[in-house]
Amino acid sequence: MANAFLTVNEIANEALALLRSNLVVPLLFSRRYEADLNAGSKVGDTIRLRRRSQGVVDEYNGSSITVRDITETSHSVVLEKHFDASIKVTDKEMTLSIKDFSEQVLAPRIVEMGEKVDAYGLGKLLAIPNVAGPSEAAPAALPASISAMALVEKTLNDLKVPNRPRYQIASSLYKATILGVDSFTEVDKRGDTDAMEQARINMLFGFDTFMAQNVDSTTFTTGTQTSAVTNGAVAAGATSIVYDGAAVAAGTLKENDIITIAGYGKAVIAADSVATASAGTLTIKEPLREAVADGVAFTVYDGGGNTRQCHGAVFHPDCLAFIAVPLAQPTAAPSRYVQDPETGLSLRLVFDYDRDLKSDVLSIDLLCGAEMIDGRLGAQVVLNI
Repeated sequence: MANAFLTVNEIANEALALLRSNLVVPLLFSRRYEADLNAGSKVGDTIRLRRRSQGVVDEYNGSSITVRDITETSHSVVLEKHFDASIKVTDKEMTLSIKDFSEQVLAPRIVEMGEKVDAYGLGKLLAIPNVAGPSEAAPAALPASISAMALVEKTLNDLKVPNRPRYQIASSLYKATILGVDSFTEVDKRGDTDAMEQARINMLFGFDTFMAQNVDSTTFTTGTQTSAVTNGAVAAGATSIVYDGAAVAAGTLKENDIITIAGYGKAVIAADSVATASAGTLTIKEPLREAVADGVAFTVYDGGGNTRQCHGAVFHPDCLAFIAVPLAQPTAAPSRYVQDPETGLSLRLVFDYDRDLKSDVLSIDLLCGAEMIDGRLGAQVVLNI
């Protein structure tokens, strides 16, 4: 009796299950923007998000009211990454059981694809403008006590982030720090009876905490600039700010530097820039939610060429967005598009014959984008080095 060949449907479902088990980002970031993109989307396609400024409520004085306009700005989520794993497969491999095919052919590629997706999404943590806990004012050690973790929670409370859900993503070093504190691991002291499973660490101070190996913890060196003032008023929605009066005449601002704008809040620098005669232009990642007046001072978080590492973040899911949308199915080759109803993850599998390789080729690909979309809903956890 001839061996039965695996079908594209069997392989697609197995690939999706493998991918789901190797990801953190798509499960914790907001996914509500995917409905705005349809099958056939491609790299570079953009979702424009409308954002309203914070509402203002006045106290009625008994005789008149103040009528205020609704001010809207916009932000974008771009489909930046198209990940592909193309595999040369033989008839022998196609006659393996789905379990053996999964272990020998699919797993090495799908696990790597999951790593790339997570690494890409976790890179967006660097765009969150706030810093949590003991490092809020200046970089410090990772939270390693109840009092230090209480300061992490305080950061989000001060930002008025909704109490639930709140997530924490921790690097391997940050997880080791957390698990080194007895009070964080003794469930009788925390009132949490769920066992740790896979990446999930038990609830800590209201944060559902997950370890992610792909947190970008490479050492970051800040620019040499420390402070300056705006040169001209800046409108809501702007991402470019002209400044002068800089403390360092030829000071630099580096991508991912964090600045605090007096009376506004924090922003993250989007591109390297250099001042000339104490003046220059900077760009920020998140468009201004509100206008900033002329002559407003800003300071650089730990500026002056200091070094730090990001080891995770605490956030509400609406702080960050992840989108993975259906890819068009070709008509000339057997293919299958699969979407997980639980997580919304999307994969396309295509079988084709490569005339150059004289062999069948299985292509598995995924199109996705991620972005930090509301800096008021999260904070980085950083370590001074």
